[in-house]
Amino acid sequence: MGIQTTGIAEMQQSLQRLSDEVRQKLVLRAVRDGANVIRDAMRESAHVLAEKNPGSDSLQPGQLRADIRVRAKVDEDGLARAIIGPAKYAYVARWVEYGHRLVKGGRSSADGKGGFRGAGTQIGEVQAWPTLRPAFERSQGEAFDKFKGSMQTYFPEALR
Repeated sequence: MGIQTTGIAEMQQSLQRLSDEVRQKLVLRAVRDGANVIRDAMRESAHVLAEKNPGSDSLQPGQLRADIRVRAKVDEDGLARAIIGPAKYAYVARWVEYGHRLVKGGRSSADGKGGFRGAGTQIGEVQAWPTLRPAFERSQGEAFDKFKGSMQTYFPEALR
């Protein structure tokens, strides 16, 4: 998944006149602003467990939603990138997003040959709640608009 930046060629040419450090800070700040739009959309639509069942080892209600964060940085190749999603509980987000088997009596995992290994027994399936990917897809346009607006706001006046 990604958002392509097109249609801002003039701004990209002007950016080349800035020092690498200033340019990277400027672009990183705008990337973070755009990523925050996606983060907010994901948090708004994230499924929240109504209540935790007794003896369940699931997260507390709202814990997955609160874990959705933006981690933005400039890579070694000089590109500003943002990772948006659960920071600590990404594995749980996948289970919620795509559904999973409900296992009781121990652990059970796929053996890679179409079967399962482990002491656990499957007693059902947990419904999928696809919310994070649809939120990302819905908010891409708004995030890119925010990115462009931030670039115009942060862009040094002399280079406009």
